Amino acid sequence: MAENAEAEFRTWLNRSGVAYISIKQAPVVAPGFLHGRITHPDYLVGVPHSGILAFAVKPAEIHDGHLIFEKDNIEKLSRFASLFKLTAYFACVDPGRDGHLWWVPMLDLLSGELEWRAEREVVTANLSKAYAIDTGQVSFLDAVLHYSSHVLESA
Repeated sequence: MAENAEAEFRTWLNRSGVAYISIKQAPVVAPGFLHGRITHPDYLVGVPHSGILAFAVKPAEIHDGHLIFEKDNIEKLSRFASLFKLTAYFACVDPGRDGHLWWVPMLDLLSGELEWRAEREVVTANLSKAYAIDTGQVSFLDAVLHYSSHVLESA
């Protein structure tokens, strides 16, 4: 399932013509003192004249109108983003709708309320607050521009 989400995201990036690096998970991704405390994103995407955005791509896990994220994954991605000075997002691909995904800033999840669901400590994000993207309608760079405008209007 995760491979399908990553493939769909990669197809969109390729169609959009942006520079990116896909990072495959490996047993050893960090030095010993960070082992088990850090994870890396699935994609680093270059935004011309701006910098790099980091994306952890996953199939959307939805319950009662909320996306669900494991606390451990949020904390590990946060350490990576902090160490490498990157803005990180979760890209949650909707397995039931081709070309549909949501962006959720990792920083927004750090301040979320913790809950226990199915013996997992999780943070939820209301779908109405996640940024919905139809990858068949907009390119990656258009989505970045629209999302930036959305954030400024919400401030």
